[in-house]
Amino acid sequence: SPACTSESGACFSLLRGLVHVPLSCFEPSVMSLAVFAWTWVGSASDEWLPLLACRVADAWCWSVDRRMGLFAAQAADPNDTALLQGLQCHHRWLLYLSELYVSASDRSDETAAVLSSAFSRLLHHSLASSHFCMSTHPASAAPRFRLLGLALRHCQHALSQLGEGGGCPVP
Repeated sequence: SPACTSESGACFSLLRGLVHVPLSCFEPSVMSLAVFAWTWVGSASDEWLPLLACRVADAWCWSVDRRMGLFAAQAADPNDTALLQGLQCHHRWLLYLSELYVSASDRSDETAAVLSSAFSRLLHHSLASSHFCMSTHPASAAPRFRLLGLALRHCQHALSQLGEGGGCPVP
């Protein structure tokens, strides 16, 4: 059988499905399994890493638009199971993104540029969009600070690449 490449339709559909699975069942156990799969796919080949990162960023933006987890409206019940599970999902997702960012930030090839662009889009959509709203639930503290820490690391890295006079890529 022919080799599976990132450009082939079946492989692209499989990757898109793999990234979107946890969105259809936003539960911590499903997110943990998805993160395991993403890590495996991303480490299997450098060719897949940029495409995977772009798909993961797209899925993240989709979760922000749907106000899931960290971006959910404040629940009337502080013990709302769906909200707590959504917060856990985003926290696990952010752990993956933080590890991906650290492993990719020392690269200087085209992959680094694609990853930086994906992180810029993801962070801009999360923090600077007109519909910006993060949960104020006490359980949101960990994912909130993880997201803000990732944004800070991204800005610091981008500034070091630009030198003096440049601005942060996440307005």
